[in-house]
Amino acid sequence: MLIRKVLFICADNVSRSAMAEAIFRDQAKKAGVLDQWIVDSATLSHKVEGLPTNKLFHGILKQNNIKFNKASRSLLLGDYQNFDFFFGMNKENVTYLRSKAPNFNKALILDFQELDPDHKEIIVDPSDRRSLNKFRQQCQRCCKAFLNQFHHVNT
Repeated sequence: MLIRKVLFICADNVSRSAMAEAIFRDQAKKAGVLDQWIVDSATLSHKVEGLPTNKLFHGILKQNNIKFNKASRSLLLGDYQNFDFFFGMNKENVTYLRSKAPNFNKALILDFQELDPDHKEIIVDPSDRRSLNKFRQQCQRCCKAFLNQFHHVNT
């Protein structure tokens, strides 16, 4: 069985990339294909490594019956070789990831928001419950669109 590896990345890994990881895991699990994926998320900054995820983030996930408990981790040089897909949460993340990519990079570096079939809004760093819930909805669309490239998903 082919195992694909996806890494969601943003500046701090305490809301956007962590939520993308949690939602992707949840959708893959519900579709019965989680065993075909290695899913993780990371921060671009070593300064926030080990921080817990945002409390509002946990409330939104809990309301949607999604479990997630992980501290932020920093992007590692080896991630460029170990993962098949990198998703930056915005264009700045993608530009940074591409600029730091080593010669041995195998990860396809993509802009997460471009997966959104509605593609109406830029993914912003959510700062309150309303914006975090809006991001959750956008994240669900993006994760489903990505999963549908490999599996038929009805989540």
